[in-house]
Amino acid sequence: MNEAEFNKIFAAKLKYYLARNSMSQAELATKLGVGTTSVYNWCSGLKTPRMNKVDQMCEIFGISRSALITSDYP
Repeated sequence: MNEAEFNKIFAAKLKYYLARNSMSQAELATKLGVGTTSVYNWCSGLKTPRMNKVDQMCEIFGISRSALITSDYP
């Protein structure tokens, strides 16, 4: 899987978990201590977050890392 494919999968998963948790991109940015532009770029598939931010998202959403980064989950 190349970076563009990964970003597309990650973006879809992130949007899914944001919606599932009724959380805005701005709320997630605040919880992660990053700018809203970073979360927007992740949700748009333009950039890849650092793994420590992925791990923080997993804690926030109460999910495993594979739930965010693999295509075989919702």
